Amino acid sequence: MSKNQHSLFRIYGFAASLSILLLLFVGYKEGFQAFLTVLILAALEVTFSFDNAIINAKILQKMTRAWQAIFMTLGIFIAVFVVRFLLPIYIVSITTGTTFNNVIDLALHDSESYAHKLDLA
Repeated sequence: MSKNQHSLFRIYGFAASLSILLLLFVGYKEGFQAFLTVLILAALEVTFSFDNAIINAKILQKMTRAWQAIFMTLGIFIAVFVVRFLLPIYIVSITTGTTFNNVIDLALHDSESYAHKLDLA
């Protein structure tokens, strides 16, 4: 194994291994259909993440250090907290006529009702 390959494994090895283990666990517990669904969603996420990283790198090259820090801090906050947490709950809330707090409560405590609301959304 070359030095470059070794460092790549050190950087990505744990995440890749954990991802594979979780994918196999989903397949074992939920069946082939769930395995295939998670595999497709993971492939889409990786594809969109690479695309986003390329665009961000182009934008960041033209910014000063201060604006790069602001862009990365706000970008991570918006991507993780707003888009992946708040937006789905907000969409379910709006489309089903359920309050935002009720949707959070359902998601945390009554997964079957939340799944039903999600299907309605």
